[in-house]
Amino acid sequence: MENILSLLAELDFKFNTHLKKHMEIIKTEQKKSFLSEIKALSFFDKHFALRDVIHDSDRKAHEKITSLNKTPDWFFNIHGQKVMIEVYNQNINEINLKRKEIAKIGEFVPLEIKDDRLRKGNLSKKYFKYNELVQELNIPYFLFIDVDFLGDIDSISLYQFLYGSTYEDITNIEFTSFYQEYMAGYYYDERFKENSKYINGFFLLKDGVVEYFHNYGAKIQLSDNLKNSLLKFQCKDE
Repeated sequence: MENILSLLAELDFKFNTHLKKHMEIIKTEQKKSFLSEIKALSFFDKHFALRDVIHDSDRKAHEKITSLNKTPDWFFNIHGQKVMIEVYNQNINEINLKRKEIAKIGEFVPLEIKDDRLRKGNLSKKYFKYNELVQELNIPYFLFIDVDFLGDIDSISLYQFLYGSTYEDITNIEFTSFYQEYMAGYYYDERFKENSKYINGFFLLKDGVVEYFHNYGAKIQLSDNLKNSLLKFQCKDE
């Protein structure tokens, strides 16, 4: 905890925020999500030039930006372009946690993967939650997903969800309804473009590694400088 508070104090000093104070007053059940938000900020701070950083706890700053009752986790200027970031913390899959607890040391633990995790539930609500705000402010919108190492979202499932299935099926096993519905990819399927066009990209943090999933068809275009910088983290189709 001491290290976290020290990091928050450092970020507060650098960006004139009040993150340490917020950490001290929020409820215990909110702290994990807040720490995911800090991981997101730390990633961008490490790799990009940031300024004008605003956290969703700063309501007065938000009111100066928009009259809409919408508070994404972060607003900041990155490489000269203002963006908004929403962070999602994907907790441990409870079945995977139980398997880990009963496994012997060194034993391989097969993880349960829920195919529909990306298409419904709390995460999917964030896909369109800020459509109106994106239109009003005309700035890029990104989703940052922080996945526990026993979570069931990974780069393969996210890549297939966003870009469509590019893998040859050699198992002779029928696709699940999830993949049948999203074969063309969330970014490209005409049924979902009305929402997906307002998302510029997804970031996935898992096992200490961040990968990026760019939406080449987003309505709000990025500057060449920002786009090229982000694409250095682009997930490759392996």
